[in-house]
Amino acid sequence: MGTKPSFAYRVIRWLCRQISATWFREHGIVDEEWIPEEGGVLYAAWHPGSLIDPLLMLSLLPGQLTFVAKHTLFKTPLLGRFMRAAGAKPVYRRQDSASLDGSGKNAKAGNSALIDTLAEVLSEGGRCAIYPEGISHLMSKPQKTKTGPARIMLQAIRDADNTGIQRPALVPVGLHYSDANRFRERALVTVHPPMNLPPLPGEEGAPVPSKELLAEFSSEVAADRAWVQAVTNALGTELQRTSQGLDSWEDKKLLWRARGILSVH
Repeated sequence: MGTKPSFAYRVIRWLCRQISATWFREHGIVDEEWIPEEGGVLYAAWHPGSLIDPLLMLSLLPGQLTFVAKHTLFKTPLLGRFMRAAGAKPVYRRQDSASLDGSGKNAKAGNSALIDTLAEVLSEGGRCAIYPEGISHLMSKPQKTKTGPARIMLQAIRDADNTGIQRPALVPVGLHYSDANRFRERALVTVHPPMNLPPLPGEEGAPVPSKELLAEFSSEVAADRAWVQAVTNALGTELQRTSQGLDSWEDKKLLWRARGILSVH
């Protein structure tokens, strides 16, 4: 499944598993059978647990994951070295771009390069993980979804088509905690079915760009933006579904048990 993890990554994953086993009294993954066995996978998860989220995903998701993290974290000495060893890539958020230059051009260039890098990983059958909200938070539901994952998928699918490789999949992931900030609590990763993405721009049935987009951009760019927005909206809906909007850990367990019984029957 995916490329074989490097030695450095296996060491990092072993360390993450030891930390997870110590921090949580109970943690696991369900419905991992939804993960495609062939082709690239972009895992998209909401971000309720800050640095605990990638720790949990590194511990439980199979294969070698390329993570996306805000670039300011890479400046922290020990954390930065750990993230680089784990294969994480920096993303430049708008609110952080003032530290780069006043115009934000460096941030845009950095994020364009990031999209190119992740699209290449996916088109070659690799696995990536991203937090589409762009922020970590303590809300009970996901916040507004950014366009990054859709832009990455659009380029990765085109790259895969050009080389005759199987198209990558966009897989929503739920991260659930009884309390992510307390020691010896519970955690669970839930894998959801790969999303059914619309036809690419130029293909029959592709999202139609609005008059506003056509007035502002060329027809090709407008078609791309319409596709990206359609996928972003659909991903936002899926992330809401993965969170289940439940604050109580017992309510979540009850829902998972019910879903398991239904799937068996």
